[in-house]
Amino acid sequence: DGKTGNILRFQGDGAYDKFGFREVLGSGIEQIIPPPKNAVIQDTKGKRPLPDYLIQRNEAVEYIVKHGSESWKRQNGYH
Repeated sequence: DGKTGNILRFQGDGAYDKFGFREVLGSGIEQIIPPPKNAVIQDTKGKRPLPDYLIQRNEAVEYIVKHGSESWKRQNGYH
C-alpha cells in the first residue's frame, strides 16, 4: 500500500546487535534487539555523551543481568 512515515520501533534478533547498525537506526527509535550473553556495558570514559542507541543497549544488558533474558523478552514483547 505505499504507506510512508517514521519508524518508531525496530525489533530484530541478535544478529542486528551491531554498533554500526544501531547507530544507523539512531536516536528516537526504540530498539528491541537482544544483546548476546557476553555483552558488556558500554562507556565512553567521559570523552563524550553516550549516544541514545548505546544507552538503550546498556539498559537491555542491565535488565537481562538482573532479571534474565526470558523476562526481557516478555517485557519487550519479543517473540
